[in-house]
Amino acid sequence: QHVLLERVEVRKNLEATTWYEARLCDVVLGTRVRLSFDNGVWPDREVPLNTVRRRLPLKPNAALELRPGDTVEVFVAASDHNPCGWALGRLVTLTNGVASVTLEGRPADAPPVVVRVNMMRPASYEQALDPYLLARRAVKVDVELHGWLTSTDSLGCLQQIRDVAHLAVAGAGTDGGGICLELSAGFGVQQERGAPSTWANGPQPDSVILIGSDAAVRRGEMLLRIHTMHQMDIEAFHKRRTRKLQLLEELQKKTPGSDGPHVAFEVDAGLVGRTCGRGGERVARVEADCGVEVRILDGCSRDAPATVTIVGPDEEKVQRARAELELISRSYPVGEGLASWVDQELPEITKQADLLSAAWATNGGSLDLCGTKPCIEDAILLLDNHREYFPVFQEMRKQVHEIQRSFEALDTAEEEAGLA
Repeated sequence: QHVLLERVEVRKNLEATTWYEARLCDVVLGTRVRLSFDNGVWPDREVPLNTVRRRLPLKPNAALELRPGDTVEVFVAASDHNPCGWALGRLVTLTNGVASVTLEGRPADAPPVVVRVNMMRPASYEQALDPYLLARRAVKVDVELHGWLTSTDSLGCLQQIRDVAHLAVAGAGTDGGGICLELSAGFGVQQERGAPSTWANGPQPDSVILIGSDAAVRRGEMLLRIHTMHQMDIEAFHKRRTRKLQLLEELQKKTPGSDGPHVAFEVDAGLVGRTCGRGGERVARVEADCGVEVRILDGCSRDAPATVTIVGPDEEKVQRARAELELISRSYPVGEGLASWVDQELPEITKQADLLSAAWATNGGSLDLCGTKPCIEDAILLLDNHREYFPVFQEMRKQVHEIQRSFEALDTAEEEAGLA
């Protein structure tokens, strides 16, 4: 089981018995770490490794197994001056889900504190962070992708790399200045009180900082280089697409004799119902949001396409209404042996691309995508990018298997030599 180091606990000094919750941001000179705190209640700070420990997940109902005399930790709520944390103490009584605890460091005659059992946990005996588990590597990215590093797409990519490679932190930043907090995996929401960040007060991010074990950093760098290689193509595609859309917009002409600026397009018979929505809700929403009128003319037969005409006060609103209303279907070939690999991410890709639907075709070798044209294009980009990772993960699984076999061989050799 891999325990991510992103969320940690820190105490003010080696004698303190209260551990405050924090986030690991960066490693400094291999002996210190930079931490951040929720809502910027404390500014970012560098602290020695021996005052920081991992925050392990709470075990359900663990507090119910405690007995009077056990060493425990009591939850301390966040305030305007301190983050939340856990204070060391000893359990005195536990009755009907309510406990009394004497806290360490308080005067001997101080009364016990009374807390509910869900605000208490067994004392953590987790050791301080091991510097050998905190390798750090700054991976430079091409100049063309510096802008991408500050995008939400980059944040999602780094989150995936962090989770797959079992990294502690993966974030955009600079080698000298460290990680930009708002652009690192695990810190998707900017801090409310404006805690310091490399991006806000220093140079533009030009690298991805990876922190974790040597193996995790190595895997993370491999995944990052694969993604950035394809991201260059994706960025170029978006630039071409933007230029073409601008050209199309300039070429739109008002048709003589029409009620005003308008556009007409055909809709496959099988998509008419989805285009309109239940009770015509999609059409009504587009008309209200864009200030246009939508007219639908059925085809000459049951299977013939319908014609949708959008009329509005200006060309911009007409084109925006079309982009929001027009649905297309597209068949996406998955490829042999990739069905299960694609299927595991299909719900998330459907959600991210805002597709209306994505279902396997009857032959099982392709996907039937349905949505607006921009959503279809986004989904294809995501699917293509996901497929590119397949050989990488196959190689990773192969390496993990080989490493495991090497360990087993070493164990066998030790037993035969009488060293086990």
